Amino acid sequence: MLCVSNEDMDPKNIMWDNGRPWVIDLECLDYGNPISHALQLSLQWSGITTCNMDVEKMVAFFDGYLEAYDNCFRAYSDVFGLAYTWVEWLEYNIKRALGACIDEAERMMGISEVKNTIDRIKYIRSMEKEIKEALDTRLRRIERGYLDG
Repeated sequence: MLCVSNEDMDPKNIMWDNGRPWVIDLECLDYGNPISHALQLSLQWSGITTCNMDVEKMVAFFDGYLEAYDNCFRAYSDVFGLAYTWVEWLEYNIKRALGACIDEAERMMGISEVKNTIDRIKYIRSMEKEIKEALDTRLRRIERGYLDG
């Protein structure tokens, strides 16, 4: 199963014009797995990147996303480990911090992002149980016919 997705489609990369979204910063545009992308986007748009998660926003994201694009997958709590793809970002920034870039500003950004990413991974871990419970509750509501998708 493939979709075209932007691995960096968090709120900072969406511009709004009269209520219409425009995706910017397309350097991360690629083919990917819609299940992974739906989970990642739901977490990003509900505040995981700023360590200020709103679980209700995550559920609302899924409701809207699956209404617009139903990928037929429902057991997102079973694949929650996908939320830890921030480890790849951590690796990239460790390399930047250690000087795998040309300029000092880029190296300093790497150092800053190492700390931010470690904090984010710890935060995801601290929220994991609550997030999985919300996803499981949503799934049970679908199975009982209270939600369409």
